[in-house]
Amino acid sequence: MGVMILPLSPEEKDRLAEENIPLVYFIIKKFQNTGISEDELESIAFVGYAKALHEFDKSRNVKFSTFAFNCIRNEILFNLRKEKKHREKNTSMDTPLSVDKNGNTLSIASTISGEDVGEKSVEEQVITEEAVQHLKEIIDSLSETEKYIITHRFGINGAPVKTQKDIADYIGMSQANVSKLEKNIIEKIRRLLGSRYKIKELFNI
Repeated sequence: MGVMILPLSPEEKDRLAEENIPLVYFIIKKFQNTGISEDELESIAFVGYAKALHEFDKSRNVKFSTFAFNCIRNEILFNLRKEKKHREKNTSMDTPLSVDKNGNTLSIASTISGEDVGEKSVEEQVITEEAVQHLKEIIDSLSETEKYIITHRFGINGAPVKTQKDIADYIGMSQANVSKLEKNIIEKIRRLLGSRYKIKELFNI
């Protein structure tokens, strides 16, 4: 027997649609510097809004505004990723590590450093506060050697960016071992993020 869904009534749809219009424009404002015209952003956002009104299940313990926020944001992110799918991804800490079923993405360097990523990655500009905090906790949990390598390789928390050779010379280790540790650290972070956010699909980096 399938799960019963309790949809909004026509009257509830009309009321919620009117009440939450400011939410739509709040989200649109967050994507104004993404290179998409305001008219196109508005069209995409309202597609997501319509989906939210159509798919909302009153039996679930979630507010409509929260559900609508995710639907609208994910619709915009979907279109942004679709436009960029042919762009070559850098194998670096700026590459998104993972994408969950709701379209939320997680990366490391720009999130931890708190830098304005500009045009690097639109997805990185909308990472949740929870993800930011968890990424910081992961970095803090690393050994001192691991933390030194990862923060200085990618300039996290304002640390000066160094080459693997510079790092190897400083900590008295071969460059090959630094390279191996760097890959292991990134894999460790991916694993921890995947476990925390139940992520099914991970990028290979």
